[in-house]
Amino acid sequence: ICAGIARLGNGGLERFPVRMSHRGKESQLDEVFFSSREDDCASQGRANLVALSPDGRQLAFVASPQSIGDSGMSRLDIPWQLYLMGVDETQPREILDKVSGSLGLAWAPDGQQLALTGSVRGKRGVWLIDIESRSTRRLATGDIHSAAFSPDGRRLMTLRRTTRLEDFPEKTAVEVYDLGDAS
Repeated sequence: ICAGIARLGNGGLERFPVRMSHRGKESQLDEVFFSSREDDCASQGRANLVALSPDGRQLAFVASPQSIGDSGMSRLDIPWQLYLMGVDETQPREILDKVSGSLGLAWAPDGQQLALTGSVRGKRGVWLIDIESRSTRRLATGDIHSAAFSPDGRRLMTLRRTTRLEDFPEKTAVEVYDLGDAS
């Protein structure tokens, strides 16, 4: 129920000095890595799914500063937002809200779009997000996991769960979407 982001350097984990706030409560994204094991994460927000842009200048990630102050399983019901920030910046910019169940985040090779798997405003699927306009387009519905663009950006590969959530082992199928000149 805890999730965070830290840098990994040659000497191991390094601080990632990015702070987020919600309703006057503040949290640093790397706290989960540097707090005591007994901490239940209630004082922390959550952050996950970091993706580096193709030019290496921006990070995209999902975070939930609203989870600051909540503990236990209730944290799982709190929505996330999609953020962007420069790699040398400390202040992320929200580009999409009401995200949940995200399992994949990928940059298009031209750096103009992101693919996100999960729910956006309550609708599950795989989404293309235009970085500049912040517009979204759902490519497919359902329980879709990771996403990866082809090197030319004309196709998107995902994994779709083909078994019920309670079934074990989980089975997935590869799906490829033709985007044409979409990215």
